[in-house]
Order: sequence, then structure tokens, then C-alpha cells
Amino acid sequence: MHEIDRSILSTLEADEILDTAARLVGKVIPCERATVVLIDRERQGFIYKGGFGVTFVQKGAFVPFKDSSAAEEVVKKGRTEYVSDLGKLKGLLPLEEKFLKDGFLSHIRVPLIVKGEIDGILTIGAKRAAAFTPEDLSTLEKLASQIGVALENARLISDLEELFIGTVKSLASAID
Repeated sequence: MHEIDRSILSTLEADEILDTAARLVGKVIPCERATVVLIDRERQGFIYKGGFGVTFVQKGAFVPFKDSSAAEEVVKKGRTEYVSDLGKLKGLLPLEEKFLKDGFLSHIRVPLIVKGEIDGILTIGAKRAAAFTPEDLSTLEKLASQIGVALENARLISDLEELFIGTVKSLASAID
């Protein structure tokens, strides 16, 4: 966990934070899949930002909310979702069907909260039923919290850079 904290807090690029977090989560929690998506409220869906173990979605791809009712529920309610056996659920939507087809049975979805708003979802998956423990869930929630802090820090630094550039432009204009 310490290595993940240090890695995600040492960079100021949001995409790098998300990719690093998804890549390193497998070292802390035994899983065959880890993904991070950000919410695109304008287009009503998710943008896949990073991870491993998913063959049917490429980085940067857009997934509409309507393709995954469970992920949409995580966004609406802001609560963690744990499914112990995807194969036992009825009426799966396209995204969950693809996960099941690839052999994933268990998954945990945790909202990424930035400034009180849900900005994305961190998901891990396993190809065995009931693969995750309450400790795994707790660890993933702590990690999601750290990712939220890192994303907020990255946004603040970006805003500060824009403010600085605007100030320099104003001074240059005044001097001219």
C-alpha cells in the first residue's frame, strides 16, 4: 500500500495516476483484472483510463451507462458494489456479459470521490467466485480514497499552472 501511495502521489498527471493505481492494485489484492474509468456526465458514460486484464475495451474507449447498470448504480448511489458470482445474476447488460464471457465471476467496484463528487470507478475482478474478502474490500476503499486525493492534487496543480500563465500573460500585456 505504501508503494502505491507513494507512486500515485508522486505524479501530477491524472492519467498517469489512474494507470499506475490500476497497475499496482494487483500487488495488494489478488485479482486478474483491475480497471479505472472516469465519468463523462455530458455523454452519459465512462471513459476507460487504465488497467489490466480486459481484452475487449481499449484505453480511452467510451462505455455508455446503459451498457452497465451496476456501474451506473455505483455512480448514482456512491456505494461500493461487490458481486461474488456474476454467473448467478440474471438480465446482465453488455459490459457484464463480456466480463462473464471472459471468465470473470467476482468483482468489486469502488467509487472514486473527488471533492464530494464521484469522478470515476476503480474495479477489480477475479475468475473465481467469492474471490474477495472483507479485508480486500477495505483495502480497495482506502486505495480509492488515496486516488481521489491524488486526482484533486493534480487538478489543483493544473489550476495553479493556468493561473500562473494567465498572470504572466497579463503582465506581459501590461508591459507592452
